[in-house]
This record gives sequence, structure tokens and C-alpha cells, in this order.
Amino acid sequence: MQDPEIRRAIKDLTVAPLADKANAVFKIKGDEIIDSTDGTKEEQVTVLIESGKEIDTLTKLSENIVQEPDVEIKSGAMVTITQINFSSGENGWKMKYDGKERAVVLRDIAFLSKINADQASFRKGDWLKVNLKIMKTFGVQTKTTYIITEVAEHLVGKDRKLTEND
Repeated sequence: MQDPEIRRAIKDLTVAPLADKANAVFKIKGDEIIDSTDGTKEEQVTVLIESGKEIDTLTKLSENIVQEPDVEIKSGAMVTITQINFSSGENGWKMKYDGKERAVVLRDIAFLSKINADQASFRKGDWLKVNLKIMKTFGVQTKTTYIITEVAEHLVGKDRKLTEND
């Protein structure tokens, strides 16, 4: 159950089809055939999952298994800052990346220090070339966290630039 692909497959096969169905049952039948007392033959059920309690148990089990997040690093990613939040530091920022607006954590301490020291102006709509860390955490729902680890370039005129690059 610690392999995320196996958990996802079990969930796709069992939890999703049985959810919200009153008397649904998922069975995996084995190769063995059992002779019953009245002479009929019946396949032995290896796994039996009924809707209700078993689904809740599978879902909770899936949630409780700690899994390492899938981490991807994008060097030189181009983002537009769509929401700034100077008061709460690294949280509360939003960016437009890959065609969608996404919450982002700004962890470049040097860049934040320059902003807070008023060394140049920085505002919503500015383009940044960044190193972006994308963390996907799997569970009942997949959670994706975006973290700007370093601002490589602030793409504005020289009078407003907060990076050393020309």
C-alpha cells in the first residue's frame, strides 16, 4: 500500500465505482471452486469490498500513508506576478504560470530584502525569470505547491530592476 501507483489503482478500481451507490459490492474471485452442500459449484471470493465502511477505511488508509512528494525544478521559468503581499513575507503571492493563475510561495530572501529595502519599484504585473520548484503531494486529492526559490531576473526597465542582470 505504500506504492502510490498501487494505491491509486486500488482506489480507482474500488472506491470510485462504489462511492455513492447504496448496495454496491466489489469482488475479486479466485481460481478455486468450492462445492457447496447442495451440489452447486461456487467461485471463492478472495476480496470483498462493500460500499460504506470499507470505502471509508480505504480512503482513510490512503490519506494516512505518508508519501514523499513528487518534486520538479524548472530553471528559467517565466512568470507574471498577479498578486503581491509585502506584509506577510513569502506567502500570499500569486503568479500566472503556464497559462493559469496559481498561488506561489516566494522564498528568495535576497529578492524580498531588496523589495523591503525599496531599492527599486516592484508591482503587480511584473515579469520574473525564476527557478521554480513544483511539489505534488498525493493523497485523496493531489495538492500542487509552487515555490519560487530564486528570482534570476526582474524583467523591467533599468530604473525598476531588482536583479543584477541586464
